[in-house]
Amino acid sequence: MVPEELFSLALGLVPPWLVDHVTFTEEEKRLDLHINFPKGSRFACPVCGEACPVHDTRDHTWRHMDFFQHEAYLHARVPRVKCPEHGVHQISVPWAREGSHFTLLFEALIMTQVRETPVLTAARMVGENDTLLWRGNDHYVPEARAAVDMANVHAVGVDETSSRRGHGYITLFVDLNARRLLFATSGKDAKTAAPRISWIWARWKIWQCYDHLRYWKSHPMLSFFSCNWNIINCNTLRNGKLSHAIPYVSLRWMT
Repeated sequence: MVPEELFSLALGLVPPWLVDHVTFTEEEKRLDLHINFPKGSRFACPVCGEACPVHDTRDHTWRHMDFFQHEAYLHARVPRVKCPEHGVHQISVPWAREGSHFTLLFEALIMTQVRETPVLTAARMVGENDTLLWRGNDHYVPEARAAVDMANVHAVGVDETSSRRGHGYITLFVDLNARRLLFATSGKDAKTAAPRISWIWARWKIWQCYDHLRYWKSHPMLSFFSCNWNIINCNTLRNGKLSHAIPYVSLRWMT
């Protein structure tokens, strides 16, 4: 088996995509894989899915997972197809997200790292600019947040902590029973709390709920929640009572 066929299999490429050229530079510790397609290939229109001829191509490069200790890059001529009904459209490639400089596998590696380390540290580990990592983070985190299941959340803890020396604070919203972080954001005042708690409570669909909380624990810093929500009467909140709230859910200030 020739190297081109081996790398085509390793990347999981399916026709008409294939690796047609491999370049390895020992001095730069770099592996370049050039992906191509045979002349006359047809690709699905992104709008209707109809197989269409290639209108033109544009060269793209993506950082891939390292090949042992060597950096690996994929290069490809990405076609634009000409659909008789919908005109000219850029197709997506199966190994990378549209607009990304990284392959999907490399982005998966990065997202695994940034769960455990700061983005800047992860960027230094892979030798990339942290701005590129933040772009991937900004894409995947909202998707993950939208899929959060909070049906079994019954107690939420809220607290602020210093993120660095001086007065740099972040506010944490934690599922106290499952011991997991629900949300973290910069700041510690009411402007910080209002949209974040609204987001958390929206996950409970509280506009459909009219039962009492299991319990409510007041706190001297309750002014943190001094915002005008339609769903909360702040006066009754200060008295430790809620007339319209989430069933079997409590909100506690972590001390």
